[in-house]
Amino acid sequence: NVYPPNQEPAPGGWVHNLEHGYVALLYRCPGGAAGAEGCPTQQTLDQMRQWFQNAPAPPSGCPKKVLAVRFDEMTTQFALVSWGRVLLTDTFDTETANTFAQQWMEHESLAERANCT
Repeated sequence: NVYPPNQEPAPGGWVHNLEHGYVALLYRCPGGAAGAEGCPTQQTLDQMRQWFQNAPAPPSGCPKKVLAVRFDEMTTQFALVSWGRVLLTDTFDTETANTFAQQWMEHESLAERANCT
């Protein structure tokens, strides 16, 4: 799922997804709209949506296990997050996001990595 800038879901939901092997792309958007103060541009949001749509498949064969979600409580513009791993950055790069997802999605250290929920 790609959450729009005007929504900031509680971290509990997406953190639970991390436990099941998901990778989350977090982004700051305190202005609440594309291009608003502290928010990604519409072009960057479109790139994030395209990354989500074309994200690498999980090793387990489960449906897509990536998401993009607004999270304003960080110091960088973006973060790629999996269970126990974080990559902080001020720019979004599709290649970096794909590499992070391929490396850490359903990592072998997770007890519930093959759970498709």
